[in-house]
Amino acid sequence: MLRVQVPPGPYAPGDTVRGQVVVDQDVSARKLLVSLRYVEKSPDYEECAVEVAAGPLAQGDLRTGATVDFALELPSDALPGYVSSHGSLRWEVDAWIDKRGLDPHARVELQVTAGAHTD
Repeated sequence: MLRVQVPPGPYAPGDTVRGQVVVDQDVSARKLLVSLRYVEKSPDYEECAVEVAAGPLAQGDLRTGATVDFALELPSDALPGYVSSHGSLRWEVDAWIDKRGLDPHARVELQVTAGAHTD
């Protein structure tokens, strides 16, 4: 129903993550939202430790093929991603449609490194 498109990165703390949400089928919606989330995951646990949300990107029904741009800033103290055999910590872009019933989500993982870019 939704796809999130972002450049692959890597990203650093304070970087702006720009991308698009693409609607793959018509949907009756209240609004379209997007956020950056720092998520802790293990085989039996998932928790969002930090969330950076934007206001609604769109309101009302969404049509197939619609694309909506977004830009969200990683916190200046954003921690890098980490993966072990026991679980992971990672940043992701989460887009979802607020509608009646279950809200469909589309998520894409971001590669976030330690420290600021020196470009």
